[in-house]
Amino acid sequence: MIRAFAGEVVTGYHIPIWLLLTIFFISLFMAAIKRQAELVSHGREARASLVHYQPHFLDFLTYTFATATMIAYATYTYVEKIPQAKTIFTDKFSKWAPGFEARKWMMITVPLVVYGLSRYAQLLYEKAEGERPEKIITTDIPLIVTIFLWGLIIIGLIYVF
Repeated sequence: MIRAFAGEVVTGYHIPIWLLLTIFFISLFMAAIKRQAELVSHGREARASLVHYQPHFLDFLTYTFATATMIAYATYTYVEKIPQAKTIFTDKFSKWAPGFEARKWMMITVPLVVYGLSRYAQLLYEKAEGERPEKIITTDIPLIVTIFLWGLIIIGLIYVF
């Protein structure tokens, strides 16, 4: 959250509340997954605060924050208008598809976010790899492809169409 606010201050771009909520909930989702992985692989001795956690409670937090992330992101894609940049294609495309920017095209990225969160959780529960999120994100091919497609679609919606 601090990084998001710092980016807002540096760029002067106002971050929509639904995007902030998405960032907030995905951060909590990843923290819950990390605690779950630590508890499963190292037990309560790995960290003093793990004494206060029960595995079922961490499962509940993981499910809750994953669901909240999906809902917040889906709402963001529906409510917010695409911040389009002017490119050489803008005038030509606006003649072919008038009002394109007013449509809810960002919603096509929602299935990718749902899959990405599901895949991330799957790696935790099936392979117990939740302790190092940076390793998961940089080594799991399906997750890398999902993030790449999501980024490609976002760039296409903002800079091409």
